[in-house]
Amino acid sequence: MEEGKEKKKGLGRLWILRLVPDVRFGRWFSFLGLFVFMTIFVESAGLLSRDYPLLGWPIALFFVCIVAYIIPVFHFVTERSQAALIELHQNGLLSAEESAVLSVRVSHRSWAWVLVNLTAATVLWFSQSWLLTGEIRILVNGFYRNYPSFVATFGPWLVWVTVTCTVHALVDNARMFRKLAEKVDVDVLNGASLIPFGRMAVSSTLLVIGAQSLFSIMWLDGDTSVWTTIPGLAPTTVALVYLFVAPVWPLHQRLKRAKQEQLSMIQQKINQLSSDPLQDVPGLATLLTFRREVASVAEWPMDISVLTRFSLYLVIVPLTWIGAALIENVVDFFIA
Repeated sequence: MEEGKEKKKGLGRLWILRLVPDVRFGRWFSFLGLFVFMTIFVESAGLLSRDYPLLGWPIALFFVCIVAYIIPVFHFVTERSQAALIELHQNGLLSAEESAVLSVRVSHRSWAWVLVNLTAATVLWFSQSWLLTGEIRILVNGFYRNYPSFVATFGPWLVWVTVTCTVHALVDNARMFRKLAEKVDVDVLNGASLIPFGRMAVSSTLLVIGAQSLFSIMWLDGDTSVWTTIPGLAPTTVALVYLFVAPVWPLHQRLKRAKQEQLSMIQQKINQLSSDPLQDVPGLATLLTFRREVASVAEWPMDISVLTRFSLYLVIVPLTWIGAALIENVVDFFIA
């Protein structure tokens, strides 16, 4: 019913999510299907087999991997975000209606939103392609020179459309959770009810971190400069920071403030009893224990599992970049 209301407002299920079949292991089917489709697409122009001299095979392989990776992972992150909203409802922080409405907003967008993202993706694609080709004339002529040139030119644009739409959608969702974090009830002694915010924030970073790790594929043959990936790394890094900080920072500030207020109230009562500690020894002991418990309360909406997962995510990028450098050195050693 809520989805029907959103359709009346001009919203529709995001096209990226439609590429994942609604069946068991649908994300795996999507990954394999996209990987095969993209491989056939780029190899039909000889990009992977080095038959096309103007574009290295690592860049073509990057096109294949990033499209096949991002779409199912975005579907996964979207489901995790919707699951977080359901959990917030179960924790008593959202009504059933609020949870349903926000859940639809996570997965639905307007046609105007899609058009804006297509425009932004085109601008970013043009910036990176200009760095790769060095001349606008080469970039423009690539569309109609021949089929391999068309694939080599259209492939990066397709990647930018996919990346821009998914990252922008995640940023929108993070903004929605940030606004939600500013108004939900905060209980210092029940911080566990806020963990879905932290879980959602960490899950959202997976897509961007994985995409950044795939950038190293383009450096395998040594012909592509690291600097040409800056148009991709810069905006995705900014998005990565925002995706993590936006949903949890307001709660951190509120938890910290509420914790200090609670400790201040406890201290006032302790000061009143400490003037004559023998008057109410059990009460004083209770207050001291209570103060210790409040002081140990976490000021971030995260538990050890969330922090561990985020720590593992963070090492993905440097490890893949180091791995790509090692592979390149090994290949150079044997070829030389």
